[in-house]
Amino acid sequence: MKDILESFGEFEGDAVINETREHLEPEELKRLFKTILNESPGFWHPFFFIMYQFGCRVSEVRIIKKEAISLPRREIVIYRLKKRQWDKFSLENIEDFKSIVKKRYDLAVFNEKKLNWHLDGIEVAKISCSKKSDGYTAQLKNGSKGFKRFLYTIDDNLMKVIERVNKHNIENSQIENNFLFPALRKRRAGSNAARMVAIGRLGGDHSISRTMAWKEFKKSCEKSEIPSKLRHDHVLRHTRATLLLADGVPEEQVQYLLGHENIATTRGYLGLANSLRAKYQTELNSDIAKSLLG
Repeated sequence: MKDILESFGEFEGDAVINETREHLEPEELKRLFKTILNESPGFWHPFFFIMYQFGCRVSEVRIIKKEAISLPRREIVIYRLKKRQWDKFSLENIEDFKSIVKKRYDLAVFNEKKLNWHLDGIEVAKISCSKKSDGYTAQLKNGSKGFKRFLYTIDDNLMKVIERVNKHNIENSQIENNFLFPALRKRRAGSNAARMVAIGRLGGDHSISRTMAWKEFKKSCEKSEIPSKLRHDHVLRHTRATLLLADGVPEEQVQYLLGHENIATTRGYLGLANSLRAKYQTELNSDIAKSLLG
């Protein structure tokens, strides 16, 4: 029996995992956050730490407002993106649809070139030419506005991160901006005057752009020598889910943390997580999140 099971080469298990994995190894994660902490300016380290801590998408972190954080109660509210659901319309002229959009999303800004509307950086309505007729096909996001609120606890690690953000905002005269991560520079009114009017009606506050966050994250991944296929911000979400499940955290808790509406989405991570449980056990028990603070 021993002769039959004698290996004739390297075990293929590691190759299978490396080919299919969508998460970062613990050492890669630590290396990445060390790079972000040492080389990225301002609040990028806290921004990406919150992304990892709660398995957030970029858009979910950039719209966090200070009023959604209670340090005395150690609680934070995060708006999680819901699966896009659109109401469809067939119409003969655009003006009819504009009035429909205004009723549902009063502050949405219309882009004449792209024929769509945005609210706080999120597309809420769009128009396309219908191939079946001379009219138009329009889509309007449903009344949920695409978000669902989740209440989370602020642990000691996150408390330190929020203190860093507050210190940065004070030093950069951004204390009056209600976004936790305000834009690094004001957008020019000439590029989109209508949007600036909308911002003014919201109190003049505006958050960091998604594009800037994506670029900063990719740059840090390159410096940290992260595999090219994993150099996207969503990898932090995949990593958080995989490592938590591998550490034996109940899937219902992981579902709530990531904001999954369907438990089946969370269970999609289970197969790989179970195979990694023994491999990561020592590293996971040492509390990876704490090591990312620097």
